[in-house]
Amino acid sequence: MRVMFDSSALFHASRGGGVYNYLLKLLPLLSVKVTCDGGRMSFLHLHSRKEFQPPDFMNAMDVRNFYFPVKLLNRLWIKYEIPDMSLFYKDVDIFHSPHFSLPVMSKAKKILTVNDITYLRHPEYFHEAGKKLNEYGYNFLLPTNIRRADRIIAISEFTKSDIIEYFKIPEEKISVVHIGCDIPLKLTPEERSSILAGFGLIGTEYIYFPAGTLEPRKNIRLTIEAFKKAGIKGMKMVISGIGDYSWLDRIAGVDNIQIVRWENENQKNALFQGAAFVVYPSLYEGFGMPVVEAMGNGKAVLTSNTTSLKEIADGYAHMVNPEDEEGISQGVKRIYEDIDYRNDLEMKSTVRAEDFTWEKMASQTYDVYKRLLSS
Repeated sequence: MRVMFDSSALFHASRGGGVYNYLLKLLPLLSVKVTCDGGRMSFLHLHSRKEFQPPDFMNAMDVRNFYFPVKLLNRLWIKYEIPDMSLFYKDVDIFHSPHFSLPVMSKAKKILTVNDITYLRHPEYFHEAGKKLNEYGYNFLLPTNIRRADRIIAISEFTKSDIIEYFKIPEEKISVVHIGCDIPLKLTPEERSSILAGFGLIGTEYIYFPAGTLEPRKNIRLTIEAFKKAGIKGMKMVISGIGDYSWLDRIAGVDNIQIVRWENENQKNALFQGAAFVVYPSLYEGFGMPVVEAMGNGKAVLTSNTTSLKEIADGYAHMVNPEDEEGISQGVKRIYEDIDYRNDLEMKSTVRAEDFTWEKMASQTYDVYKRLLSS
């Protein structure tokens, strides 16, 4: 088996996003599975204008560089089905892309991973500033490439059903592979306190909302209003995320609301581990990585009873209607005031987190490769 994986996201300026983060963990394990079975794995790097050094593990990999303007290349593939990449890379049986782009490659089976189709369902959940990029990915690239792919990997059963309903493609074309999650080492109290002090969280009791991206679909406004309504004295809400939060200007400056951005794994885990509990009542998710990360850190979680979050957390977290401000407020109050209930949710979180491992993700992805080649 000769696999080529599009690793371009690991070189690009937008590093730190969801795809970048899970490729860091998935690709070393997946490469071992392919090569230990007598196969070979190479990595395509489509060059863009803004680039960074890739992670260290890529130095030992077979990286194939292709120098051509990426947007023009995608336009040629979509509009004219040229160039055929099999002319350049003849030694590929399977090509796997983890994002919207998928090349014309006549001699290889093609796999496309789809994380969600949120923008197609709810464009109103996104900022106007990101509209051009979302239009390009979801409306220009994705429809053609979903049909071009020989197999689609969806990261949840919910995303699979969304794809089937929206694009009217057969169910048997889609495999579900959940994203993995690390069970992080517990930081010592001294380590945690030192890191949290850097965020100004010294001796502060807080509820943590790991929003990820500060956009409307994360339901930040309503969650803050629900938190205020809960009226927990001395409690702060800490929201982490990237992006413009000027639209939250009336709220972000309030004393008991703080917006932060973590820069490394220790900071991320310190924010989880220092929290009383975690809330994530997002309006729409293809998977819900922050919920799994909260569970990996052994925290009680309040999250939405809709989209993929129900699939990931139902029976292991406090589930709410994300549009019900009163329900969220009551949930926050209950988890805070009922210590036994919170402890029970923490135990359930720890159990559920064990279902999401990088090893399992790599094994299931490799199984998709084997089934596709034998079909």
